[in-house]
Amino acid sequence: MKAKDAEAAVASGWAAYRPGFKRPLRMALPQEARNGWEERKAFQYETSPNERAVVSAYAWRAGDAWTVVLIDGPSRPSRSEAGRSASPAEPSPKGYTRESFAGRKAHPLDERRLAILKAFVADGMKMLTRPGWDWPSWTAGRPSGRGGSG
Repeated sequence: MKAKDAEAAVASGWAAYRPGFKRPLRMALPQEARNGWEERKAFQYETSPNERAVVSAYAWRAGDAWTVVLIDGPSRPSRSEAGRSASPAEPSPKGYTRESFAGRKAHPLDERRLAILKAFVADGMKMLTRPGWDWPSWTAGRPSGRGGSG
């Protein structure tokens, strides 16, 4: 469907499915663009605990067209629904082909690529380091410093 934004697309979807839909919106969360979708947003609506219901909407945009999925049902799955996910399976937009590495040869792990990998790991270790914890010893299986034992 054509709409100016995710909110308008979802409002149009609710109007078609359930005219007069008036549930208060609990939260609207933008999601990362992926799998061919340029824009994605999830919406959750207020329900009372006695309802035991899930009311949500998902809007995905590719180009100028929106795809909307509405969920309006019980929060506890029946036995026949017990293996299903709570969120919908995301379709792909027309013309999208998932990337595949089948049949492609991997790059060799040469000195340049190894240096990039080592820098990536070192940066991650700096971000996660706690004062007094010696990461190189810890990752080698020997906790040391104030953060470890032994």
